[in-house]
Amino acid sequence: MATILIAAGSTPGHINPALKIARALQSAGHRIHFWGFLDAQAPVRAEGFDFVPLFPDLFPEGDLREASSLRTRRDRWGQLRHMHRHVGRLRRMMEAMLAGELDEVFQRLRPDLFLCDVIERDLPLIAHGNGVPTVLVNTTVPAGPPRQPGPSSRPPGAWGAVRAGLRRKLAQAGAALGILPPTAEFLTKLARKYGPRGDEADGPGRPLPSSTPRVVLCPREFMETGEQVLPETLHFLGPCIALDRQEPDFDQARLQEGRPLILVALGSVPFVLNRQQDFLRVLGDAAARRPDWQFVVSAGPLADLKLLERAAPNIIAASEVPQLKLLQRATAMVTHCGFNSTKEAIYFGVPMVALPFQNDQPRVARHVTHHGLGVRGSPFDVTAEGLVALLDEVITQPRYRQAVQAMSVRFREAESPLEVARTLERLLEEARRVRAQDAGR
Repeated sequence: MATILIAAGSTPGHINPALKIARALQSAGHRIHFWGFLDAQAPVRAEGFDFVPLFPDLFPEGDLREASSLRTRRDRWGQLRHMHRHVGRLRRMMEAMLAGELDEVFQRLRPDLFLCDVIERDLPLIAHGNGVPTVLVNTTVPAGPPRQPGPSSRPPGAWGAVRAGLRRKLAQAGAALGILPPTAEFLTKLARKYGPRGDEADGPGRPLPSSTPRVVLCPREFMETGEQVLPETLHFLGPCIALDRQEPDFDQARLQEGRPLILVALGSVPFVLNRQQDFLRVLGDAAARRPDWQFVVSAGPLADLKLLERAAPNIIAASEVPQLKLLQRATAMVTHCGFNSTKEAIYFGVPMVALPFQNDQPRVARHVTHHGLGVRGSPFDVTAEGLVALLDEVITQPRYRQAVQAMSVRFREAESPLEVARTLERLLEEARRVRAQDAGR
């Protein structure tokens, strides 16, 4: 039996997969401790796992909910006050980390393995300094090396480089003015204190050993596109979909049997953008063009639900919807290609219209279209006519449903707690072997 420490972030998209991994490891006889901010405590303890608070005095429970509430109310001054307070806490947290305050957790729990979400860039360094092997958990499609431009690629131009430079300058200015934490400087100092030395380091700005294993939460078949060679340090667990999670209430009686059901869910982030109302008007026009379809829209907390439903009688809108239940009835899904939503659509064999906004979403969308699981459009300039055409494509062409159902079979096969535990146990044994070799030198 091993003692395993898990740091999984504080949002459901990161916590839910980690809980699936933890259950698999616990069933195999291992002792599990979760480690994180207090906002992650309730769902972890509800599943019966031990929870170790991370800086509870600095980040009280409800801190993330407060920030979300301020965004929902569009309270700009409240947001600025919260940001200023939050940055001050981050600075104090960084100072405490550099002073070695987190060493106590590793020394007290003495974990055999540290499973850490890749969003936590600092904790793996501290684990390394305390001699605890780490496995990084990636809850999305990992970023690969820069793609080589092909004959049909759009040239990057100078504007992209200008924007990147501006972002760096703004980050530096924000840190100097005290309105943003000095993240880069902090990570450099932390790496000097805890990180590997010399050839062991993984290049500039990536101070973990290059041999650090990484796991991705999907089958290998979804990741393979032929565009790049997957590194040997990348390992694959099951999709880790939280099929038993609690979902919001929804009046299923409003759905009409025999009519194609289009589930529209673009995540929580896009709905705070100015583009929100424009897209919802496009969606209303698209629904009016196809009265034989029925649309269920997860519209987010800022949408005028009554106005959206008045746009077309075949729209059912809610701030949140039970996505898992609806996917089991859906004909197609319009999605932002967040990795969790994409995996859920694949699991239930639903072809997709991908409208990626930002961050990892375009990467996920490339995998969706590469495997023929759906089609891709732009959320920023899609028209009602264009959206209907994209939906017509995935609904009327059998190859999309056939492809996604074939991938669904692979996802269901890979969703095995036994295989999750075996993969991580194999990585743990490898880490123990390497540590024993290092100790004998």
